[in-house]
Amino acid sequence: MANPLEPAGGNPGERLLHPREQLWTELACLGTTGALPELGDRVRLAFQAGEVPLESMQEFSLMFSVYCGWGLGAAMDGTIRRQWTAVMEERGAEIRPWPVLGNDTLGPADWEERLAGVEAMIKDVVHIDPPPRDTPYTQLGVLGFVFGQVWRRPGLSIRERRIIATACCGAVGAAHAARHHVSAAVRAADLTAAEVAELAAELRRRSPRAAEIGDALSAPGHA
Repeated sequence: MANPLEPAGGNPGERLLHPREQLWTELACLGTTGALPELGDRVRLAFQAGEVPLESMQEFSLMFSVYCGWGLGAAMDGTIRRQWTAVMEERGAEIRPWPVLGNDTLGPADWEERLAGVEAMIKDVVHIDPPPRDTPYTQLGVLGFVFGQVWRRPGLSIRERRIIATACCGAVGAAHAARHHVSAAVRAADLTAAEVAELAAELRRRSPRAAEIGDALSAPGHA
C-alpha cells in the first residue's frame, strides 16, 4: 500500500481535483485503514497550512461518520479536536471551547415540510426517485437525516459532499453505494469522467478495499 502521506504520481499541475478535494480523499482513506498517527499528522498539517477552515473539517467528520460508521467517525472527530488544539497551542493562541451550534442548520422543525423538501432535493441531487417512507431506514435515516440534514448543511459544497461520499464508500469497499454516488455525480455534471478516474485512481492507490471493488468507481460507460 502506498504511503498515505505521499502525493500521487504525475505532475501536480495536471491534477483535476482541487487540493482541498484531494485532502478529503486522503482523510477518508486514512480514517478507514487504522492509520491514526498518520491521520493525526495529516489533519495537523491541514490546519497548520490553512488548507481548510475548522467548520469544513467538522462537516467532513460528520460525512465520514455517516458513510464509514460512527465508530470510525468518533476517532476522526477526536483527531480533529486534538490536532486543532495542538495547532492553537503551537501558535500561542488562547484555547477556548468550541461554540455551541445553533439549531438553524438542522432544517425545518415541521417534519412534513422537511421530508417534502428533501424528496425534491433527492430528485435534483441524486437523480433518482426518493425512497418510500415505509421503514425507519428510509424515513428517518435517508430522508430525515442523511439528506434531510447532513447534505443540506453549510461548510461543504455539493460537489465536495459527492467526493467525500464516494471516497468514504470506496474506502470501506461499499461497491453498490460507491457506484451510486459516482453515477449521480456524473449525471449532475458535478464530476467529469476524467475527474472520477482521478478520484478512483487515488482511492485504489491509498485504500486496499477501494482497490478490491474494481469498476464500481468508474464513471458510467468508462469501466
